[in-house]
Amino acid sequence: MTQRPLRRWAHRTAALAASAVLALTAAVFTTAPAHAAVDVYSAPGTYHVNGREWRTTCEPYSQTQRCRTDIWSTQVTQVGKKFVQKTGWYFNNLTYISSPRSLWTNNPLGGYGAHGATVNWTASGGRHWRTECDTAVSGGNGCRSYVTSRIVEAYTTSGGATAYRWVTKEVFNNIVRFGTLPIFKDVSAGTKVSLKYFDITVSNPRWDGDGTASGALVKVCYTHVHPEAGADGKVRVSRDPWQFGMFAPEEGVTELVYFESNEVASSNLWKPVYGETRLALGACQTGYLAIHHGDPHLSTQFAMRYAPAGSSDRITWNFHR
Repeated sequence: MTQRPLRRWAHRTAALAASAVLALTAAVFTTAPAHAAVDVYSAPGTYHVNGREWRTTCEPYSQTQRCRTDIWSTQVTQVGKKFVQKTGWYFNNLTYISSPRSLWTNNPLGGYGAHGATVNWTASGGRHWRTECDTAVSGGNGCRSYVTSRIVEAYTTSGGATAYRWVTKEVFNNIVRFGTLPIFKDVSAGTKVSLKYFDITVSNPRWDGDGTASGALVKVCYTHVHPEAGADGKVRVSRDPWQFGMFAPEEGVTELVYFESNEVASSNLWKPVYGETRLALGACQTGYLAIHHGDPHLSTQFAMRYAPAGSSDRITWNFHR
């Protein structure tokens, strides 16, 4: 994995725009997947994941939350008689955060709460929708909804050139997740948060002398039996679920930009180092989780977020120098 200073990721350059995956749609449904150890779809913030930039905002929805994820990409729209490429933030999908099926008995987006449901309906605006739940595509304990839309599609002409045309087809729009209501917390240094299977505490923030590295002491305790524990009863803990949030005010970035901890060079300045291990029930792993971001301008404030894939829990510890 290529390790790069965060400053080079904090602003959008021409190279970033040129390398963005071309999304060919006028309805701006890009539906690009983010395969990561953290869940960019369920935690508010701006992210750098798999070489792409993602931005998620969340709002209350019934007893849970609905999150909108946008992706920085190049898309094609029709302007007059021409198809034009434009790079910017575009809609990727909506995610309805984990909640019991009972909350969806009157809502087709959740298959009316029925296991294995398939629902077809026409919305008030006349657009056709289809929802499928608990399939190989949607995954167990979840639904995916598609809307029939007019979009721009690329095709190859008889002469081998790339051209564009309008087509009508189903486009992925949103995800509904079923399960227990998640835990959302923004806390300060030293706060212990008890989750379903783990107690997690982050404390003792650290900055190196020249401000190019930062991190904090992480303590993870295995408190309740996890369904994915091995035959020996142990579970794996690692850097995977962790993100670092950094500011880059001199680059014009005034909000936290989150990076997977494994995408940034780690720092071993502070001991012990938090690493991968397997925990028995009742045991804890303690160590410093730190990154060498290489830019002193990012050193005054940072955050650490625990947001594991497969869970909608998101816990953020905020630190100020």
